[in-house]
Amino acid sequence: MKKYGKYIRALAFILGLILIIKSMDFAFGQVGEIRWKFLNVNKKDSNYDTVILGDSHTRCSIDPNIIDEEAGLCAYDFLSTTTIADCRINYFEKIKEYCDENEINLICITSPITPTSYECLCYEQVNETMENFFENENVTYYDFNLLKEDVLDRTKDDYVDNEGHMGITLSKKYSTFLGEFLDTVISRDDVDTSIFYENIDEASKDLNNGE
Repeated sequence: MKKYGKYIRALAFILGLILIIKSMDFAFGQVGEIRWKFLNVNKKDSNYDTVILGDSHTRCSIDPNIIDEEAGLCAYDFLSTTTIADCRINYFEKIKEYCDENEINLICITSPITPTSYECLCYEQVNETMENFFENENVTYYDFNLLKEDVLDRTKDDYVDNEGHMGITLSKKYSTFLGEFLDTVISRDDVDTSIFYENIDEASKDLNNGE
């Protein structure tokens, strides 16, 4: 039996490792985007006959509204929502509580995405939802999609995809701006509001002229 001891221990270690990985996979699968999707799919008032599952490649490849037009399905449009998932709010409030208790200056920002995506992503609605949320939470928030073109010049060619992942050149320019901006906020708490467009509609018209 002793000569098999090392094999038994190795097998026990592998089984234990598998159990830990599976447990973590299950635990983390209960929060965030995955949980949010399943909560929406399982809503009692939902009325649809087709569900398309997937992540970034699915979102970039499939337009449910076009499928609806071609196949007569009832498309469920997640972009029409004006709410933030409860699980995300709960985690954010834990972060805010920690910052408040430790006197940490919490500043929230939205980095700029591809200007040509504003319309298809209903970004005006997203902007309003986020601004209202942070105002209710009494947290400083800046949406850098409202940055004027002469402050951060950007077109769709500066991004590697339509979801807003920046190319190297723009990421360097944006990082430089962000560092200077945060230094201003922390040292003086006096932001020059003239660097922002009044609203997303104005930003979209100006920025999309340069594509």
